[in-house]
Amino acid sequence: MSSKRFTVETVPFWLQPLYYPVFFLLGGALYLYWKLILKTCKINIIGAKNLKENPSHIIAVWHRVGVSYWFSRKSGKGYIELAYPIWYMLCPILVMRWSGAEVILGSSGHYGREGADKIVKKLKKEYSTAIAVDGPRGPLYEIKKGVLHMSYQSKKPIIPLEISSSRYFILSRNWDKKRIPLPYSTITMHFKEPIQVTRDNFDESILILEKQLGTKC
Repeated sequence: MSSKRFTVETVPFWLQPLYYPVFFLLGGALYLYWKLILKTCKINIIGAKNLKENPSHIIAVWHRVGVSYWFSRKSGKGYIELAYPIWYMLCPILVMRWSGAEVILGSSGHYGREGADKIVKKLKKEYSTAIAVDGPRGPLYEIKKGVLHMSYQSKKPIIPLEISSSRYFILSRNWDKKRIPLPYSTITMHFKEPIQVTRDNFDESILILEKQLGTKC
């Protein structure tokens, strides 16, 4: 079996004595980097009222800048996250859990439908979530309809998030050239007007979401 098929739950037994200690150390380093970003960066928030007026919500963000959002969030308490379960994702999964968020493993090809159903159940219990709407493997800026189904089934609004950082480095080998914020940056988060998906506006909602997110990140 190709290592690309291993998930965080199916790493071979003979690899686990190396895999878990190494990834817990890397996860710890990533956790400290998150704290460093919070400590040193100036974070500007526009549209905070859209979050306040909708305490249970679905934040929609492009995969390319999703890391900037998770690094800028002071706590994951009250959030339920759907994580890509491929083996190398253990580090961000650990950091999300250590931040206070609950994590459900799932994506296209990896129990994605079951994971989304669990997210919807949590949303109905007044949790919130954040979704990289074109991830985890693209194509870039192509919204997957799963976020629309979550909003429709849970009756919770989607809040589009446009986010930028004044200083960042680019993971050039990544499919979307992910932006990672640097310490002492200015991070601007703009939470746009909520979109409540219904049966009648389902197709229109994806067009509104695309427009709200933009493609300049």
